[in-house]
Amino acid sequence: MSLLVSGGLRAQLYVGSGATFSIAASNIFYMAGDVILAGGNSNTIASTLQLEGSLTNNGSTTASSGTLAFTGSAAQSYSGSALTVANLVVNNSSGGLTLNAPPTVGTATTFTNGLVISSATNPLIYASGASPGSPTDASHVNGPVQYLGTTAFTYPVGDATYYRPVDVNLSANGSGLTAAYYTGQHGHGDRDAQLGRFEGEPRHQQCYGCNGAEDSALQRNPMVE
Repeated sequence: MSLLVSGGLRAQLYVGSGATFSIAASNIFYMAGDVILAGGNSNTIASTLQLEGSLTNNGSTTASSGTLAFTGSAAQSYSGSALTVANLVVNNSSGGLTLNAPPTVGTATTFTNGLVISSATNPLIYASGASPGSPTDASHVNGPVQYLGTTAFTYPVGDATYYRPVDVNLSANGSGLTAAYYTGQHGHGDRDAQLGRFEGEPRHQQCYGCNGAEDSALQRNPMVE
């Protein structure tokens, strides 16, 4: 069974094993509920999938030229298998987008409203050359972000209240460099695990696996409150 969609639905969409879900180029598909793509199917998102609900992707999904737009008014999530998508749009008015699987952004993110909530297991990943867009205090990543490229990149991270970017200019990045920003006491020990302390409330940025050329390229942005 092949399901080629455009337009929209107001209920939950479940695409079972053996079926195919496709959004052709130039089409936009709006979904008021959740989308569940079961394992054992092949799917293509070549344009925009706009979701008011959550997305579970357990199948084999190609979205390297497509856009995932999370535009809900309640908490949303991405779950299932890792996925590469050209563009990720976050415009969630309440609850944000929680990553239960690690998506890779190939082109750009658009932060309009709401947080992306990531974790060490499920970071938001940027391919080489991808753009973080223009995050704000109201919309950024609360948790780890991984970058797979070299040269300059700004990690769109913060602590759910403040956007506090981490700038890098990498000459080497063989396995991906991950950074996060969070509140808490600044620890002691390996300098590679701690990137500094700011005035006022204790806050610091953390780099996972920083060393050598990667570590020397990290620059702290000052916190302004």
